[in-house]
Amino acid sequence: MTKTGETDTSISVSWTPVENASSYSVTVNNEVISDNINSTTYNINELESASEYFIVVGAYDNDGKLLLESNELCAHTNITINSNYTLTKDISAANIYVNNGTFDLNSHSLTVDGDVWLSNGTLNVNKGKLYIGGDFNLKRIDYTYGTGYLKMQNAEDHILVDGNMYASPLYNYSTLTAGTIEIKGDFTQKYYNSGYQNNFYCSGNHKVILSGEKLQTVSFASTQSQFNILDIQNFSEDGVVFSTASVPAGRLRKMKSSTAI
Repeated sequence: MTKTGETDTSISVSWTPVENASSYSVTVNNEVISDNINSTTYNINELESASEYFIVVGAYDNDGKLLLESNELCAHTNITINSNYTLTKDISAANIYVNNGTFDLNSHSLTVDGDVWLSNGTLNVNKGKLYIGGDFNLKRIDYTYGTGYLKMQNAEDHILVDGNMYASPLYNYSTLTAGTIEIKGDFTQKYYNSGYQNNFYCSGNHKVILSGEKLQTVSFASTQSQFNILDIQNFSEDGVVFSTASVPAGRLRKMKSSTAI
């Protein structure tokens, strides 16, 4: 069984047909929510956003005898932020969409299986931990730029990005003054309006760690944007490559390892 999609309130699954099976059942969190299913796909509805669900599919013959039961699948729903939202506990989600308001992690941990999209509004890390299994996108899904703000002003603020990070906000990021962003994929900065070329500007004690296990490419479209403290922990053969000359050595204030750049 595999997960084929999710929303804030639903998870879709599919599975391979079982020989001699005439029907299937779907169990969620140890409760059968549907049986006598004749297809090999199912959409589980009326779920809660940013929640974890354990799903099992059973296959039955014509006499209702259980032929085979799938392994348990752990899946999460998405969360979409359209107004002010403050975490009151640690949560997990499939994908995060920040469209408006302020999303405050409030010293809690947020674990994301897939991608985070900061399209509009504010993502305030606020002494929290954000773990992203996919990409971190400071832009809108349907545009090359976004109008959101990333706020990191505490030493405890921590973001880990297993995928790539794309920084294409329309406006200036002047709130990246403390905390750490660790990136295991590529980093790309672009700007939409020439008046906001400093749309990703780190200062103070803010640190970026590059810790990939293969080639990482860093691209700044403008020298008006910058990392502040850079810690290179990529020890792979290919290391880290800056694809443009937009980051002069003076902007790399601190390197803790010797890596090809």
